Amino acid sequence: MRHRTRHLPLALILTVFAGGCAPEAPESALTQREVEAFMQSYEADLRNRNREGVIARYDSAGVVILGNGSKTFTPFDSIAATYRATWTGPDFFTFENLTYLPAGDSAMVVAGQFRWHERSSADTMQFSYVSLVRRTPGGLRISLEDESFAPLRP
Repeated sequence: MRHRTRHLPLALILTVFAGGCAPEAPESALTQREVEAFMQSYEADLRNRNREGVIARYDSAGVVILGNGSKTFTPFDSIAATYRATWTGPDFFTFENLTYLPAGDSAMVVAGQFRWHERSSADTMQFSYVSLVRRTPGGLRISLEDESFAPLRP
C-alpha cells in the first residue's frame, strides 16, 4: 500500500499536466456562408472603388494570377502598388452565378462570372471568374484568381 501512495501524487501531476497540454480543438471547416459574405463584401469594395478594401482581400504571401492563358505569381506588395497607383475601378460591377466548392477544411474554390463596365467602354465586359479563398491567420484571403474574357457571342 505504501508503494502505491508514493506514486499517486506523481500520477495526479502527470494527469493534470497532460490534460493542460491537450491539443486545441481544430478550427471549424470554412463554410459557404463565410465565403459568400466575403465575396459580397469584395463586390461592394469593387463597386465603391475601395482600393484598400480590395487590397486587403489578397493573401499577404502573394497570389497566383491567371487570365486568358497567362499565369504569374504576383507578390502582395506588387498587387497593393498596382491598386494604389493605377487602378480606377468600375462604373458598374457585379458577380454572377457564383458556385462554391470546398477545397479542404480551410479553403474554397469560387467559380462564376462577373460583369464590369467603365465609362470609357461602350459595352459591359463579361469575364469568367475563379478564385481560391483560404482562411489565413489574418482572415479570408484570395490566393489564386483567374479573370478571363468571356468568349464573344455571334
